[in-house]
Amino acid sequence: MFLVSTQASLATRYNDRAPLESHHCAATFGILLNDEFNFTTNFSNEEFRMFRHLVITCIMATDMGVHFSKLAQFKALSMKEG
Repeated sequence: MFLVSTQASLATRYNDRAPLESHHCAATFGILLNDEFNFTTNFSNEEFRMFRHLVITCIMATDMGVHFSKLAQFKALSMKEG
């Protein structure tokens, strides 16, 4: 929220939606697609798509703006299990 409220360039670039997390996703894949660091070269298109989805989901889940709703979902699920 700080970046959004201060109209930081990252907030503008990512349309005020989880700017740090969005930047981290972009930076991760920017680095990963560099031949020197790309360990996914032998992945099929489907494997890469699934891997990319998982990484993006994990990074975006670190957004504190959605923390409490995710925590509530987790608690609700854990109550059903127990």
